[in-house]
Amino acid sequence: MMESSAIVQNDISSRSSYTYKPLMATRREIRLLRLRPGHGQVECTMDIASLLEQPTYIALSYTWGAPLPKSVILINGDKFEIGQNLHDFLCAYRNDSTNTSNGWHLWIDQICIDQSNIPERNHQVSMMSQIYRSCEITIAWLDSRSAEAALQMRDRPSRETAAHLMRNNYFTRLWIVQEVLISTDLCIFCNGIWIHWLQLTSAAGDVGADLVPCKETRDLVTWGGRTMKGEWDLTLVLLWFSGSNCFEPRDKIYGLLAMVKEIQRPVVDYTKPLYQVFLETMCMMMTPSPRSWAEVAHQHGEVDVSELRVQPHDYLQLAHNLGISQEHQQGLSRLFRHLYDEGVWRPCAEPGVQDGLSYYLWEYKSSPLNAIGFDASTSGSVSEDRWWYELDCQRTYFPCGCRSKSESVMVETQQVLGKRVFSRIN
Repeated sequence: MMESSAIVQNDISSRSSYTYKPLMATRREIRLLRLRPGHGQVECTMDIASLLEQPTYIALSYTWGAPLPKSVILINGDKFEIGQNLHDFLCAYRNDSTNTSNGWHLWIDQICIDQSNIPERNHQVSMMSQIYRSCEITIAWLDSRSAEAALQMRDRPSRETAAHLMRNNYFTRLWIVQEVLISTDLCIFCNGIWIHWLQLTSAAGDVGADLVPCKETRDLVTWGGRTMKGEWDLTLVLLWFSGSNCFEPRDKIYGLLAMVKEIQRPVVDYTKPLYQVFLETMCMMMTPSPRSWAEVAHQHGEVDVSELRVQPHDYLQLAHNLGISQEHQQGLSRLFRHLYDEGVWRPCAEPGVQDGLSYYLWEYKSSPLNAIGFDASTSGSVSEDRWWYELDCQRTYFPCGCRSKSESVMVETQQVLGKRVFSRIN
C-alpha cells in the first residue's frame, strides 16, 4: 500500500503545473470546475463559460483557512495546489452518496480565479454579484469540527443547536457575508449532513449575544433570513459587516461590494494603496444617496431607523476595521468632528417622513466638499502626517497623533507635504 502511494506521489510530482487560459472580460467569462468520480487523488476538469449564456453551476462558500499545508489536485491532468479546507470539501462532496448534484460544474474562487493575475482578480471580484446570483445553488461548507453541531441541528433544531453551529469560524469570515446574502438558494454541507439555510435562520430566531458573542454573525443570520431584494446601500453594508475577518484589509470593502448598488461601488483595484481605497470609499459614502433611508428600511424588512443615522464615529469605525493606525484615526477624527461641529456637513434639521417612518438625510451647509485627502510626511514621522478636505478652493488640514486643541486644525490655501493620496468628491 505504501509502495502504491509512493508511485502516485512520484507521478504527480513529475506533472506540469496547471496554466490558466485567459478569460474574455467582454463576454463576462468565468472558469467552472467539474469533479471526476473516484477515490484517492482528486481529479478535475476546467472549462470556460460565459455568464451571458446562463451556464448551470454551483457556487461554493467556504473559508480558505491557513495558507499551509497545501494539498495537490489534478486539473486537466496538471497539478494545482489548494488549501486543506478546500481539499477536504472536494473529497467530501465527491464521495457523498446523497448528493444529487454531483457531476455539476462548480465555481470556487480559489481555483477558478487566477489569484496571481491582478487585472483578472479585479474584474472577477467585481463580478461576484452576478456569479452568486446566477448559480443554481450555493453550498456553505463547514469543516468537520462542526460535525456534532450539524447533526444536532438537523435532528433537533432549536435556538441552542443553531447557536452551536453558528460558532463555527465560517460565520466570522467577511467574504461569506455577500455569498450568503445574495444567493438565491443556500445549503450548509458538513460531514455528509445537508441543512438548508432557512432551517438555520428559522431555528436561530433572534439569537442573543449570550449564545453567539460575535455581532457580525448574529447580523448575518438575522439578515440572511430575509429575502434579498435589489441591492443595499454602501454605508449600511460597511457599517454592519466590515468588522468581519479577512486577511487582506482592502477586502473589508471589496469583499462586500456584491451586495451594493452598482452606482455606489468603488472600482476594485488591488494595485491601489489601502488609504486610496479608503478615501475613494469615504467619498462615495459622503455623497448623498438618491434613495432615502426609509426606502432602505422598507427594502430590507423591519429595522430600527435609528440604526440608519450615520454619525462621524461610524466612519472612524470603518478606518479602524481597515487597520488604519490609531494616530491616523486621531487626525481623521478631528476632520469629521470639524465638518460636523462647523456645520459644513450635517444632518437635516428636521427628519423626513415616508410611509410613517422617520429618517434623516445628510446635507452640506453650502457647496459640497471638492475633495478629501491624506498627506504622508517625507520624514516618516506620523505626527507630521495629516488629513485634509478641500472646500471652495481652500484646504483645511488636520494633523495626526496627539495634539493640543489649538494645533488640531490648520487652514491653508497652498502647501504640498510629501506623498499625497486623495479622492475627488463628485
